[in-house]
Amino acid sequence: QASRYSRLCHLLDRNNIDVICAALSNYPEWQRWNRNKFKSYREVYLDVTLDTVIRRDPKGIYAAALNGTKKHVVGIDVEFSPPTNADLVIDNNVDRTDFSSIVEHIHKSLMLID
Repeated sequence: QASRYSRLCHLLDRNNIDVICAALSNYPEWQRWNRNKFKSYREVYLDVTLDTVIRRDPKGIYAAALNGTKKHVVGIDVEFSPPTNADLVIDNNVDRTDFSSIVEHIHKSLMLID
């Protein structure tokens, strides 16, 4: 998935279309590829504990992985490699109902980078 998202976003970027892509990027080589290919690449890492991910799991993916009926789940039987070079790291262990403040924080923080 990471490679497909990256290549599609790169195509749009080459055509001067601004792109925001939210994806689980578990592959450092694709994070490097993105940083090298895009005109203006910003990486935001939403740092969240596995316990929080499991608690928030609306589709039951983690419950299924933990009971052995689902395989290839990041954090359970697939190792997660947090990004080492994110432009912005946000603690996402806080339950929110209003996301406007976090969106504003991301926007302001990324505008300061360059």
